[in-house]
Amino acid sequence: MILGLLGIVALVFLIILLKRTASLIYKINKFWDSNSKNISSTVEEMPKVLKNVGDITENVNLVSEVATEMTASIVDKTDRMLDGLNIFKEIINVLKKILKNRFKKIRLFDLIILSFLYSIINWLCLSKEKIRLSLKKEE
Repeated sequence: MILGLLGIVALVFLIILLKRTASLIYKINKFWDSNSKNISSTVEEMPKVLKNVGDITENVNLVSEVATEMTASIVDKTDRMLDGLNIFKEIINVLKKILKNRFKKIRLFDLIILSFLYSIINWLCLSKEKIRLSLKKEE
């Protein structure tokens, strides 16, 4: 008798499970039927999308390589330019000292101009390290 009851309970659970499975399959079929055109067009577009992603990745790699080369070139040219400014700064400094020692009555305006040039070039030379550090951080 107990086995019969257990069999009936198991049969009821099996019927409920089959009904829910059939309902799920019906919903999936209904969803598929209503969206089959969209799904098909999406699947057809996938190879094109993947090709475009590959092309974009290749272009990004090329741009990255060119940017790296340009950065190295800029750093090199900046170094050479700032080295030239360093030399110019030293020349102005020497001229300033010579003029100051030679001519005790040097005009104040000339001294101000030389000091101003010296300050600008000194600032540019000090900026050399800042430029180098910022370019290295970008790499």
